[in-house]
Amino acid sequence: MRISSKGRLALVALCEMALSDDNQLITLANLSQKLGCSKLYLEQVFAVLRRAELVHATKGAGGGYTLAKSIDQLTAYDILAPIELSLFAPTEKTVEQTAAHIETSLQDFVFLPLSQAVEAQLKAVTLADLVEKIGAQQSDMYYI
Repeated sequence: MRISSKGRLALVALCEMALSDDNQLITLANLSQKLGCSKLYLEQVFAVLRRAELVHATKGAGGGYTLAKSIDQLTAYDILAPIELSLFAPTEKTVEQTAAHIETSLQDFVFLPLSQAVEAQLKAVTLADLVEKIGAQQSDMYYI
């Protein structure tokens, strides 16, 4: 399984937002600087996240983005699904016309269970879980 750079950036960006102060507006300029990524690329990602109603945008001089839901309500699936369309699309049938019995078996015993397992795992991980894990890893760091 391969998650695109946009999907990975969406997860990272929302983690960074979740780690910041609650309800604080975050600009894409600040976020791109913190993450070391292109602001233009981040704008493309946030356009998708906004359409999926995962973030709220506030326009104007003091504008920016906030999370649309609490971090315990947002899952990795919620974040990736609008961006990784091909990841959650049903597996195409390969030999349905010539070997339907093989195709059916592959769909029923390989592709469908795999898709269900990936979806279940991504739905089991919330943004709150990720923030907790990030915090635990930060406290494990030693500075000399």
